[in-house]
Amino acid sequence: MSPGPPPPPRGPYHPAWYISRRSIEAPALRALEQPGCALVILGPPLSGKKWLLSHLEQIVCMEDRQRGQETVVLDLNLSDLERTAFDHFESLVEWIIQRLSEQLPESIFPEEAPEECPAEPLEPLQPGSRRFRELRSRLTELVPDVDMARLIAQDAGLPAESINFQDSSLLAWQRILEITVGQGRTATLNLLNDLMQRYPGDSLLVNEARLAARPERPLDADVPPLNASIRLRKFMLKILEASPGRVLLVFRGVNYVQETPASPDFFRMLRSWTDNLRPEPWLRLRLVCLTSRRSGTGEMVASDFYNRAVVVKLEPLASDEILRLVEMHSVQWTPEEVLRLEAMVGGHPFLLRAVLCRTLDGIPAEELLELEYLEQELFLNHLNERSLWMEQEGLLNHLCRAIHAPLELLPDDAYFRLFDAYIIATRNGDFRCQLYAEAFRKRCQCPP
Repeated sequence: MSPGPPPPPRGPYHPAWYISRRSIEAPALRALEQPGCALVILGPPLSGKKWLLSHLEQIVCMEDRQRGQETVVLDLNLSDLERTAFDHFESLVEWIIQRLSEQLPESIFPEEAPEECPAEPLEPLQPGSRRFRELRSRLTELVPDVDMARLIAQDAGLPAESINFQDSSLLAWQRILEITVGQGRTATLNLLNDLMQRYPGDSLLVNEARLAARPERPLDADVPPLNASIRLRKFMLKILEASPGRVLLVFRGVNYVQETPASPDFFRMLRSWTDNLRPEPWLRLRLVCLTSRRSGTGEMVASDFYNRAVVVKLEPLASDEILRLVEMHSVQWTPEEVLRLEAMVGGHPFLLRAVLCRTLDGIPAEELLELEYLEQELFLNHLNERSLWMEQEGLLNHLCRAIHAPLELLPDDAYFRLFDAYIIATRNGDFRCQLYAEAFRKRCQCPP
């Protein structure tokens, strides 16, 4: 029985038209049961990330209602930002704060803007002061490993043996800063300069270094606003404290921040929020990131976050799932025609739904599954979008070389990105479907 008219191929989530995939949903739901978890949904554009997310949110909200709790879902789409917004981490944080403020339900968190940190006299760093506590918290986020904290202290000429091996990162940095401040401004500058070499561009370190160097002068006007990330952490803490159940914080389009100046601080922040050693109420947080690409080989901080998260990868639909989708459309196709559909467009959810939706126009299978029709009419815009993306990302040249020289293997980064995009199936450049093979061979000026 058909569940009603199918939604358009790029349309919003429709529960009746969702193809359940237990192998993907089960690990995702297990992750969302874990306190303070980070879940990453990986898949190319139009692969069903949003539908999977909506399905998971529906289940989580239903489970929490059965427990007498209310789920808070906060959804931020990083693709809404101009690319220049990722040039400065503080600007990105301010945008996040603004979007969170707009989405908070009054029943959970009454209208209240995140408080501005009060101004404080520009005095030398002192143990117990607000600036001391903020710097200690920031260093705990930057360097959560005690062994690394000990090495940094040694490089700065501090007696690192005073740090106990069993210390937490927070206590380690408390002791390091107390020793440093006690030795005077020169020691403070040495430590801050060493940290700025390891973590360039961190506004809190830059500001403290300038204050240590010139305590009698105000900060330069071009220094990014101090405390934006601290304000966000405090704001998140208020949200979590006011929420009776799980808080799903969703970041869509996380791939947009990768390989930008804001990337290291952004992923370091996410990692600190989901550290399983965090106390309540941080354990109520469920962080969900949607991305269309893995972290690159040079993105150590992003890679570290992904390695610690639960990553579910959206694979193309399998043959039995394609058959279920065909049956939902009440299409009277022969088994041979279903096999031809799979050969033409693979298991790509968008391509499959687009073809099947055209059956409502009365177009017979033999016309719909003609390669020329698919390439020149139905999917012309999609193929142009994919070609432009490959060209902009420097992947088209790699693909063309693989086509011309099939014995040469694609470089790791190019292979993983083209594989994750459902374009190729092997390192030799074998295509996942006939549509992509025909279209991209022509764009690379290769014979069929």
